[in-house]
Amino acid sequence: MSNAIAREGRAPGHGQNSSELHRMVAENIDHLVNLGLAEYTGDVLRTARLTASGSDAAASLV
Repeated sequence: MSNAIAREGRAPGHGQNSSELHRMVAENIDHLVNLGLAEYTGDVLRTARLTASGSDAAASLV
């Protein structure tokens, strides 16, 4: 996710893919997991996907 954020130029420092950005993204993913909107897949370290509730929530934002 941090790579995509950096590519879009929305990263702190305007496109820099920094360790700070990685930390901030990880904290946000942890928060989504705690809310039940995402889950860790276990395939790769810190890989996550939206749950059904997370997908519903994302769809409601459009």
